[in-house]
Amino acid sequence: MDMAVVTLLAAPLPILLKPGGKFVFSITHPVFKSGSRRIVIDEEDHSNQAVRNTSIQVFNYTKLHHCEGIGIIGQPEAHQYFHGFTSSLINLFTDHGFVLDCLEEPVYKGERSNNKLTSTAYQEFPPFLFFGMNLERI
Repeated sequence: MDMAVVTLLAAPLPILLKPGGKFVFSITHPVFKSGSRRIVIDEEDHSNQAVRNTSIQVFNYTKLHHCEGIGIIGQPEAHQYFHGFTSSLINLFTDHGFVLDCLEEPVYKGERSNNKLTSTAYQEFPPFLFFGMNLERI
């Protein structure tokens, strides 16, 4: 998500790794943490009580694109994001001889943040995606 051209990483890996080598990487989750999402907070009446609901709207998920956003709240300049959807990332590495070995989507289980722009405010949405890839030599 921070690289404009991920092929520059994927292409030399089969040469750099030993036979049977493993490559592990993580990214911010392309569904929930891309520039194509909107955090929505609404309130509704349930049995005479105001109930607040939080959701994330996702749009343009399959469109590869570049955007700028907040990396760290208060930073002086916008952070550059290069969105690629999950299968495009997996296919990039399998095209270079890797096999997907592990895929993890952990969720934050600590205290919820009051800042609605942080991942810790949404414990039901995984902020990161972890990949484990094995190099298969023929």
